[in-house]
Amino acid sequence: MNNFVNLTAICLLATAFNTAQAQCYRLVWEDEFDGTELDTTAWSYQIGDGCPVNCTWGNGELQWYTRENLEVSGGTMKINIREETVGISTYTSVRLRTYQKMHWTTGRFEARMKLPVGKGLWPAFWMLPEDNRYGIWPTSGEIDIMEMVGHQPFKVYGTIHYGPAYPANQYTGNNYDSPTSGLHEDFHIYAIEWEENEIRWYLDGVLYSTMTPDNLAPYPWRFNRDFHLLLNCAVGGNFPGYPDGTATFPQVMEVDYVRVYQDASKTIVSGPELVLPNSGNTEYYVQPLEGASYTWSVPSDATIISGQGTAQTVIEWGENSGNIEVIMESPACTTSVDLPVEVYKPDCVEALLDYEGTARVSWISSDAVYQDNISNPAPDAVNSSPTVARYDRNPGISYNVLRFTADGFNDAAVMKDEFVVLEMDVYTNAPPGAQISLQLENMQLASLPYPSGRNSVFQANTSVTNAWQRLRFNFTLAPDGGTPNNRINQFLILFQPGTSSNAFFWFDNVNLVDPACIADGIAAPAAEFAGQAWPNPAADMLNWRGPQPGLEAELLDQLGRVQRILPLNGTEASWSLQGLEDGVYWLRVRTEAGWSAIQFVKMSN
Repeated sequence: MNNFVNLTAICLLATAFNTAQAQCYRLVWEDEFDGTELDTTAWSYQIGDGCPVNCTWGNGELQWYTRENLEVSGGTMKINIREETVGISTYTSVRLRTYQKMHWTTGRFEARMKLPVGKGLWPAFWMLPEDNRYGIWPTSGEIDIMEMVGHQPFKVYGTIHYGPAYPANQYTGNNYDSPTSGLHEDFHIYAIEWEENEIRWYLDGVLYSTMTPDNLAPYPWRFNRDFHLLLNCAVGGNFPGYPDGTATFPQVMEVDYVRVYQDASKTIVSGPELVLPNSGNTEYYVQPLEGASYTWSVPSDATIISGQGTAQTVIEWGENSGNIEVIMESPACTTSVDLPVEVYKPDCVEALLDYEGTARVSWISSDAVYQDNISNPAPDAVNSSPTVARYDRNPGISYNVLRFTADGFNDAAVMKDEFVVLEMDVYTNAPPGAQISLQLENMQLASLPYPSGRNSVFQANTSVTNAWQRLRFNFTLAPDGGTPNNRINQFLILFQPGTSSNAFFWFDNVNLVDPACIADGIAAPAAEFAGQAWPNPAADMLNWRGPQPGLEAELLDQLGRVQRILPLNGTEASWSLQGLEDGVYWLRVRTEAGWSAIQFVKMSN
């Protein structure tokens, strides 16, 4: 059939699928392979041996994947596995996926197949995450609906992969022997039923494995987001071993159909759960279902820009938090689902990540040792928090990256235009001038070669060693201008990028700051600690003298945006104003008593 089907409610009774209770699934997509060509609106080919990114597909496999080995005829799809040489590969086969075309969160996924047999053959029906939200494989998960190794023709394996990146990766699963016939002798139905915190595996309707978050402890459950399907047959590799002469070629992996069912009440609304006030062009969607109508509703001061009546809508937010709700109605049933969304308002300073309980971003992975919730190495007036984080830079990696989710950064435009700015407290043993970069990315696009997916880069430089300072990050670069500002889902910190430094960085209080708010209140700190600045107005040079030694200083414009970091060590200093435009500025000075400010005018002669 190779197309979406009508929303006929299909009640999968407990007796049919051996579930604990009857459940009403709806068939939302199927491929019956009734034609003579692959449906490329749903499937894509993966060609080659995985190089240069993932040679031998990460498993020591021997095959080269082609288009030519695929055949659709007689109501089935056939993956032909041949012994022939392409490049350095000695076998050919096929690998298909629905990536960026068909993807789902939860449901029943099944395929009816007859599998190849023989040592070294490795057919699989499996799922990978659509957006790698939590990081590279397997940190975002993998679901193996069916794997079989050719020298065990009666046994099916069902597995999930999770945990840290290789080589600390984890997997858990079970296997089951067919009681009727070999998996190569006849067609069998392989399926999972996937709910929010549970996945169940079936062979011909017999439940043989169940996994929940408890089975993964202490590792997090990463299986509540969209995944896509894959079908392939590998030859050789770490799991099946290698052909030993007992397997004859060609072999065939034959697929009668692939079907996807979903429980309408468990559809998930996808989109940012944390937005800034007045964020525009924010997209939300549910998995599209042929024949259904959609009615979206939003908080009273939010506006639906487009998409009413469809499975995807675009919203412009106002000032208030609230639920997005969509009512899905079909001839078979009507249900509604919603998503709570928080509109948070930077009240001068809004914490995104500290280590006293605020965490609006979540750690994904790092290229070196990252420790959170450790003791502050030197509490002072800048940062008196008892707990902070530490990153020990790996000198063997030029671009050390610390990755977080970025739900709070759904609208990068407000930061690039400096309506709000990013700040972070840093303490390091690196010499002054050490660069730190913050980067906003779309993870899905960033899996492609640089600069794909890299929306924006913000930079700051340290000015002291072994002391806390508050860095403000300035927008410096948009590597991929084609990545939309509202498609950000990953937040990166890069310490001394492009170097071989082995420095340590303690950090804390990653904040969004309203610079206008800071500018309005900047005179509030008593100027008694700020000292004197002259001349005022100043032309080419500004002088400063204070009652206490100055530790650091910065020059801000009227909106509170940092224009220059000024060297300061002692009770007197002079700074050049060359290149600074005429206008009103703030000189901020930090002493042991804290920050204070002096307003002055820059006026050329």
